[in-house]
Amino acid sequence: MFLFLVGTLSISSCNYEPDPLCTNTDKIIRNKGQIEAYSNAISYLQGDSVTFYSHTYDSVHRIITRRYGQDVEIYNRGEWIPGKVQDYTACAYQNGANWESTYKMRIEEDWPPGLYSTSFQDHSTKTAFATFIV
Repeated sequence: MFLFLVGTLSISSCNYEPDPLCTNTDKIIRNKGQIEAYSNAISYLQGDSVTFYSHTYDSVHRIITRRYGQDVEIYNRGEWIPGKVQDYTACAYQNGANWESTYKMRIEEDWPPGLYSTSFQDHSTKTAFATFIV
């Protein structure tokens, strides 16, 4: 059960149930997005590894990890990684995209807590972001 705050005065609840219209879970949909990315979790501890999943039509794309605080600090600058086209199933919003991982990054012990975002940029400068908390 999920609780949602509606306005500022009342709380309503609803039960999550799978979408009954999503019956063709094996149907593959061609990904038309230029570049997309996400990570395997929202929050990590120092010493953890972040697994990233990205899609692009370019043969390579560049990643940069930044920490957003009083200042913007760069923690991983400009590494080029192989690009990969990653399609998805018709019910990916419900069952996950099941993409192959494209990059793994270790969060070092000296990274301070905060909001981080790893950008994935292709040659045309189109960019996707995978944001996470340490």
